[in-house]
Amino acid sequence: MVGMIKKIGVVARPDLRKAIDAAIGLAKHASLRGVLPVLDKASYNWGSDEFEVMDLEEMDVDMVFVFGGDGTVLRTVRRLDGRRVPLAVVDFGTTGFMAELPPQMAKNFLNKAIRGEYILEERTKLRTSYDDVVLPDSLNETVILTSRPAKLFSFEISVDGEWVDQVFADGVIVATPTGSTAYSLSAGGPIIHPQAKNMVITTICPFRSWIKTLVVPDTSEIQITPTTIKKILIATDGETQTQIESDNLVISIKKSPKKAFFAKPSGNGFYRRIREKLGGGRA
Repeated sequence: MVGMIKKIGVVARPDLRKAIDAAIGLAKHASLRGVLPVLDKASYNWGSDEFEVMDLEEMDVDMVFVFGGDGTVLRTVRRLDGRRVPLAVVDFGTTGFMAELPPQMAKNFLNKAIRGEYILEERTKLRTSYDDVVLPDSLNETVILTSRPAKLFSFEISVDGEWVDQVFADGVIVATPTGSTAYSLSAGGPIIHPQAKNMVITTICPFRSWIKTLVVPDTSEIQITPTTIKKILIATDGETQTQIESDNLVISIKKSPKKAFFAKPSGNGFYRRIREKLGGGRA
C-alpha cells in the first residue's frame, strides 16, 4: 500500500553541481504542484530562503528524492535508520544499480507519486555483530578482511551453527540481494533479484577451497571465525570500518529487523537495468 505524496525530502550528492541543480529544480517543481520540499542541510549549503532546510534525520516527509549514485543512497539509508520512508533515486552515479530514475524523468515521477502511482519496494539489510558489539546495518554487504592489504588469512564459515568449511582467502563478503550487484559480483558472486529471500557468501580470491560463492536463505545466521591472524577489518557498506582483535572472535551476520524502502515507477524492470548497466545486448 502506497500513499499520496504531500511533503518530500531532497538529498543530493554534495560534490556534483549537476546533481545539486537538478535537486533544486525538483524542489521548485514540487512547490508548483503543491508539494512541500525540504532540503537536506547536510547535503549542501543551499543558500536560499525559498525552501525549508533541515537535517534528514529530523524530517517528517512522505518520500525522499536522492540525487546521486549508490554511495549517496547508502549514506541516506543509514541516516534514515529503518524509517518507513521510501527513496526515489535519481541517477547521477556511474555503475550503480539502485537508481531507478534518469534525471529527465524525476519531475514526471513526482507527478505520479503525488497521485500514489508508484511501487513501494522493501529491501533487506544485514545486522553484523561480535561479542556484545553491534555494527551499523548494511544494505549492500559486510566485508571481512585483514587489516593489512593483500594478506591471505584463514577463517571458518558456519551457517546456523553447522560448520561449512575453513577457507584461506583475502577475505569474505556477505551480501544482500541488493548488494549482490556490487562488490560480491566483482568477486565472482551471482546476481540475485532484489526481492529474493537470500543472502550470498562470496570469498575473495580463495586458495584451495570449494567455496567461491554460496547462496543461503535470509533466515540464516552466518558465523565467520578468523583463525590465523590477530587483527581484522570489518566494513559495512564500505562506509563504516572497524578494526578489531580476532582472538577467539566469532562474527555473526544475519538479516536485520530494519529494512530500506524504495519508490520505483511501474514497468521499470530489474533485468532491463542489469542489462543496461552491464552492457548486455538486445534479443
